[in-house]
Amino acid sequence: MVFFSRAAFYTDGACTEGQVQAVANNIMAVLGGETLPTFETASDYIDELLTTMQKNFASSSTFCLAHYLGELALQAEASLKFSSREIGTAAYALACHTLGWGETLWMPIVKHHSPKTTLSSIEACLLDLHALLRQALSMLTRRNKRTSLPHVIVKYSRRERQHVAKVILTESPWPTHCPHGVARETREPCQACREAEDLLDGAEQVLPYTPHPTHYLTHYTLPYTSHPAPYLTHYTLPYTQPYTQPYTLPYTLHPTLHPTPYLTPETPNPEPLTLNPKP
Repeated sequence: MVFFSRAAFYTDGACTEGQVQAVANNIMAVLGGETLPTFETASDYIDELLTTMQKNFASSSTFCLAHYLGELALQAEASLKFSSREIGTAAYALACHTLGWGETLWMPIVKHHSPKTTLSSIEACLLDLHALLRQALSMLTRRNKRTSLPHVIVKYSRRERQHVAKVILTESPWPTHCPHGVARETREPCQACREAEDLLDGAEQVLPYTPHPTHYLTHYTLPYTSHPAPYLTHYTLPYTQPYTQPYTLPYTLHPTLHPTPYLTPETPNPEPLTLNPKP
């Protein structure tokens, strides 16, 4: 099961997937349970977001930093006040921001998976994760031979984890300016951001799947159409799972204008589906 694979990942090679599952089965046998309960963790939400971003692989710095933040939160008592989804979303957002990804790239992905999520709604979690990252970096830079580092810091300082424990910390846990160039000093969205949020709330389209022997889609691109308000452009989403039910795509913002800047759900592309030859 994927659950045990991820649990083994957190042990950094100390236990295999089979060993973790064997211990879990022994515990369930003692407790008298018939089935082994599973639950979604922050790691699950991080992987969902990274998959949409096409960064869900261990050689990606974004993957390593997001999971590093998730593991730091896992060991911090202060993180108990947040849900797994909040921690996963905040870890992904902070990792992208720290590594220099633009908000116009990663925030639409967050919106796609959690339409009601805003920067203000995960602000407290972002602050705590940023503080944890600062504390871990301080421990790493001030260590000496007499002190030992927590294993999670040692693990993510290694080459195979892209040395993300040594990442350069940003001054703020979120972008200091919104996509429209307005400073976020007041923590309040600018007028353009509010208008965009209102538009995105009502601009979702359900795209039905088309059966195909390979069962995979690659991209769906919506066309341009005129609209009195600015900023929307093509929404292109990679898709790598079997398509068996309708898929909801929210519209995304673009930092530049276009002669016909808005998408519409009424005019789908005549040839919207691109089939992936890989099974």
